Amino acid sequence: MKRSRYKLHFIVLLGVCLQLAACSDNARPGVRSSNLYADAQRSNSYERYGNFNSTLIMDVGLKTDSLSEPISEGLGAIAPALAITSDVVYIATDHGHIVRGNVDYAQWQYKLADGEVVAAAMCADDAENVYAISNGGTLVALDRQGKLRWRKTLFPSALHITYSDLLCLPEGIGAASSSGELTLVDFEGEQQWLRSSDASPGRTFAADSAGNLLLPITHNQFGASDSLLKISVGGELQWSRAFDNTRIYRGPVVSGTKIIVAGMKDAGGNRVAVLHALSTMGRMLWSREMPMTPRGIAAAEDGSIYVNGFDAGVGEPLSTIIAYSPEGDELWREFFEVKIPVPLLVGRENLAFPGIKSNRSTGLYIIRRDGSFQEVVSLSSFPVLNLLPSVGNNGDVIFAVTEHLGYLAVGESALHKLLPF
Repeated sequence: MKRSRYKLHFIVLLGVCLQLAACSDNARPGVRSSNLYADAQRSNSYERYGNFNSTLIMDVGLKTDSLSEPISEGLGAIAPALAITSDVVYIATDHGHIVRGNVDYAQWQYKLADGEVVAAAMCADDAENVYAISNGGTLVALDRQGKLRWRKTLFPSALHITYSDLLCLPEGIGAASSSGELTLVDFEGEQQWLRSSDASPGRTFAADSAGNLLLPITHNQFGASDSLLKISVGGELQWSRAFDNTRIYRGPVVSGTKIIVAGMKDAGGNRVAVLHALSTMGRMLWSREMPMTPRGIAAAEDGSIYVNGFDAGVGEPLSTIIAYSPEGDELWREFFEVKIPVPLLVGRENLAFPGIKSNRSTGLYIIRRDGSFQEVVSLSSFPVLNLLPSVGNNGDVIFAVTEHLGYLAVGESALHKLLPF
């Protein structure tokens, strides 16, 4: 484990440090993070863990010598990391392994069928059973000891088919494929229902507080009218909302009783970025035009909405972040000379995001919730990362490494967790 950039503002007794190390696991609440983007609502809000910090960066290479069937430590990640706690992180490798990392050791590994790899973001239930969808359309369930609970082929396998990020719900696991199918499988591997569409589900779908699924359906072309479907836990269509001449780019994200989606609208041959807020019944509450192609949506506990985006092209990158009130009023707008490719992470008092400069240098940027700059820490000296982060239960921002078996954690040192400032 390589540690770089460890800031100490004053010297404390060694005994205090040892005592801190013994109790650090209880410093923050141990709430599990089981879905990509924080929760079933895809809010990307981690406010329950406090603020984001960068006083400690850990480049963690997972040791594999304790595995019963050792694998190469040179295997890189093919999907985002899944952080259960700040010490327990799951990595899906580009050779078809699922690895449970505990601090800097690989506790176990499970190998998918020959030729198969994890094809979308994984998820976990409250018992830490882990679920992954393979590029063969098979859903795999593993217990926390790495034993196969069950595997079930859900979708046809074809080179052109992609899969949506899995969604863990109280009733089971939601899965979707670009062939137009959405299904719910219970925790014992029984398929509860299957719905089909003539268009493709979006990369990510969400659920409201009642567990109803919110599924974007896209034709993957500009000028067509994409839709948002609300499907009950039992698989019944509750409503469908079409967006005229609009391609859905990001969302849905559930913010309280609002459903937020963003896309690009064809307006007389011109493409206009739009942000829509819908009620739980599918009624349009408000709509806003934006100056950039949307790349991410996040929602805070107070109802604030953060949208980030950039327009692809030559020259220096420029990303825009816009904060909206729950009523759709613009609170602030800030510009950053980087590409921000993923939704912002929402902390209690700050926001965090990876940014990529024109020379490919990468940093983790932290800004305050009012848009003012806080700090940036360079990630360029570390191995290449999957920039879609997970967050541990102490607020560490965790990136899977694509060049070897491991992860990068950016957070707060154990000492700083005790400090009152």
